[in-house]
Amino acid sequence: MKITGIIAEYNPFHNGHFYQINKAKEHGTDYIIVIMSGNFLQRGTPAVYDKWTRTRMALSCGADLVIELPAILATASAQYFARGGVSILDKLGCVDTISFGCESDDITMIQTLSSYLSEEPEEYKVKIQKHLREGNSFPKAREFALTECLSPNAAAFASSPNNILALEYCIALLERGSSINILPIKREGNGYHDSTIRKEILASATAIREIMEKSLFATKDCNGESTFSSELQNHIPKSVYSIICDKKNEYVRQNDFSSLLQYKLLTEGNSDLGRYADV
Repeated sequence: MKITGIIAEYNPFHNGHFYQINKAKEHGTDYIIVIMSGNFLQRGTPAVYDKWTRTRMALSCGADLVIELPAILATASAQYFARGGVSILDKLGCVDTISFGCESDDITMIQTLSSYLSEEPEEYKVKIQKHLREGNSFPKAREFALTECLSPNAAAFASSPNNILALEYCIALLERGSSINILPIKREGNGYHDSTIRKEILASATAIREIMEKSLFATKDCNGESTFSSELQNHIPKSVYSIICDKKNEYVRQNDFSSLLQYKLLTEGNSDLGRYADV
């Protein structure tokens, strides 16, 4: 029996996620365990649907078990998000493989880079500190350091959003001394932040959320109620489309809680913000 783990947000579940699950099954996976963010996501924003609804989406499309990634990890940076998901999969004691999407399925490059970043040789640390002192952001400083220490190809690989998480998963496995294997699935279709929609390719979650929001608040059915555009059916599984149509009135936009946050910021003042994680 082979069990594969996937760490995801499913915001919402779409054809790209369905593709990943099917690819894992093509590689002999018997069961899929998903570690999924709850109601809030990696960037601190609310999910478009609650965790129970997104769990139904995953289970209807081939997942066998969905386990919640605690909010303190689900809303953290890529490093802690990855560590949290990997630690749960590792501690289950039954997961053989972790599958993740990335821009390239070059396992040699993934393993070489993750091993290098896990060890952080002295040369690399000196270079990255130099570029940070010059005023570069950490991602940019890391890109420069990897270019100088390894190669421009390695730096480019480590700079892609999907590859960043892929590397963090692998680093987390190395840190834990885990025996879990990796199964990278090459990303097909739109880029991570691409907001364009084309019928013939797999759309990104960003593009799908954009069309969901535009159609939901602009399109009405025969009874005058908000509904989703039929265009959406080209990019999400049939079972997921059925779920979101039933839940259309529960759709959450990114700024729906912004007024509450603003109220807390105004009433608590700057002096109290330090007690919140990551502030």
